Amino acid sequence: MPRLTLSIIIVSWNVRSLLREALQSLFATKQAIDFEVIVIDNNSSDNSAEMVAAEFPQVKLINNQANVGFAQACNQGAKISRGEYLLFLNDDTKIFDHTLAGCVYYLQKNPMIGALGCSIKNPDGSQQRSVRDLPNLSDQIIVLLKLHNFFPKLIKKYLNLDFDYTKLQEVEQVMGAFFLTSSQVFTELTGFDEGYYIWFEEVDYCRRLKEKGYQVIYYPQEKIIHYGGASFQQWPAVAEQLLFNRSLLRYFSKHKPIWQGLSLMILTPFSLLLAKIAGGIEKINQLVKK
Repeated sequence: MPRLTLSIIIVSWNVRSLLREALQSLFATKQAIDFEVIVIDNNSSDNSAEMVAAEFPQVKLINNQANVGFAQACNQGAKISRGEYLLFLNDDTKIFDHTLAGCVYYLQKNPMIGALGCSIKNPDGSQQRSVRDLPNLSDQIIVLLKLHNFFPKLIKKYLNLDFDYTKLQEVEQVMGAFFLTSSQVFTELTGFDEGYYIWFEEVDYCRRLKEKGYQVIYYPQEKIIHYGGASFQQWPAVAEQLLFNRSLLRYFSKHKPIWQGLSLMILTPFSLLLAKIAGGIEKINQLVKK
């Protein structure tokens, strides 16, 4: 079969309405390139897969019988893709006219770009923070102990709080909500590391890109809307924290000295306890609002 310019890969879990809006957005906008859409449903219980099959027959659908996680599902989509470029797009996003073409054209002109992220907006039009530095021990200790919730400036550099989102520039990592790479580079890196169930798979990918001499670029000339956290909100706070911790420890075991990973491992019980407390407070707040 002839090769396409772009394959859009969407991993989805139990967000049927948002997934429908994302697909409608893709097929309604004007894009000056040919593309295909691949949806990998991670065993949703809300009939998401059935909705895709019925309403979007042009979409390639993989209907997993278990939630295999984000990294593995992305790799599943990449294996059946025909695009010269791969866009990993969240299921709670909306794009604009020419978003796809603008980003792909820039990548085509700059072959040493390994990954590209565009400007990501909140539903109200405000700027969503989507650029961070690669993790180090001190900032992740602060994250695990939840100190950044009270003192965000403690990890000002990691969060790039002074980042200029109007300027095109090379960065250390971009958010996985809109993550564009070439199929050639993706193959060279053997895809996402499936040892990450969720979180840090794109961080790991960006680090490996830089080790091979590729650039990671933030490209503000194009934009999307991202609702954010739609799937994650379905996880209990402690389960979510445990998944985060496992991915964090895998990242440090791959890329940092052993003693740093052990330091973070010691903090795991404290982070789970703090997550449980935070989850309880959130439930109380929800009851009060009712």
